[in-house]
Amino acid sequence: METTRDAAAAGRLLAGVGLGGIFMPESVASMELRTYADKERVCDRGELLGGLYVVVAGRLKIYTVLPNGKTMLLRFSTAPMLIGDVEWSGHYPACNSVEASGRATLLFLGRTHVQANEMNNPPFLQLMIRNLSHKLSTLGNGASTNLLYPTEHRVASYLLTLLPSAGETGPREEIRTTNLMEMAELLGTSYRHLNRVIKRLADSGLLSRRRGRLYVLDEEKLRAFADNHLYT
Repeated sequence: METTRDAAAAGRLLAGVGLGGIFMPESVASMELRTYADKERVCDRGELLGGLYVVVAGRLKIYTVLPNGKTMLLRFSTAPMLIGDVEWSGHYPACNSVEASGRATLLFLGRTHVQANEMNNPPFLQLMIRNLSHKLSTLGNGASTNLLYPTEHRVASYLLTLLPSAGETGPREEIRTTNLMEMAELLGTSYRHLNRVIKRLADSGLLSRRRGRLYVLDEEKLRAFADNHLYT
């Protein structure tokens, strides 16, 4: 992790994701700019967080570890989501594990600065409410996708979530077939069954598998196949 403190850069990054003017100037001046490499951990489930994170670039993978030791994918978070808002408001340890999915940039604001500068700041409190509402909604969607949908639908949802968003180019790192073991674990299936599912999707003309990567050939049909459920 690379860490710097630059109030001007923090202000530009916040403005770039639509959060300009949300935080008090004192908070912006106190923010740390943290850059994470691909697969680098932001926090582990059960860890005590020292404040709030604001995602300003890149993508984070949010997952939980089940009692049997297996992992389950919950969602991906992109700018301008907050990390640690649930834990901060209730003084809880981290509910889930969070890691970078590709290079990701976050702004970190310590708990003392949140307490001193933001507790009576309406724009900040409204941002917290929006984020908490979004997480409540996506938790339900993620649970229904993981529990009620067959593997084919979960694979389709996962791949659609990883498609480059506006302004991004090229396939996401996770669509490399060398990461299928991790993908199988996150989606609650076996590596062998995942390969069978990918072959069926490829035979149906929805995907292509070549040179160690998966490519979406027909996004519209794949989206319909996934019932438009995404891990976001």
